[in-house]
Amino acid sequence: MNDLERLRNELNDAINALTQTAMRLKSSAREAVEKRSDYEERKNGYLIQLAAEDAESGTKRTVALQQAMYRQLYKNERRAYLLAEADLDSDKDLFRGIQAKLNALQTVSRLTESEVKLGVNFQ
Repeated sequence: MNDLERLRNELNDAINALTQTAMRLKSSAREAVEKRSDYEERKNGYLIQLAAEDAESGTKRTVALQQAMYRQLYKNERRAYLLAEADLDSDKDLFRGIQAKLNALQTVSRLTESEVKLGVNFQ
């Protein structure tokens, strides 16, 4: 019965970890979206400003130059959104890993239940 108690504890731990990770996943997703939106809003405002300057001066900056300019100007915001997206991806991977662990524990639980019912040891 000690194995059953250990298994029950492991199942409960995995369920709790899955729940905590799901809550963190939700906040990670929200943060990633907010940070990306902040960056895009600033970047697009700057591109509009550059277009107005180009129209006024009669010149045309290349897309590569525009990109370099706004990336340099908003490098901290860009870094923040990229890090937030990486955190989100990491939380997704962790969630899937805990799900896989929970599935494995459930399989072990079913095998243990069968052992008890049949009086055999599958190990």
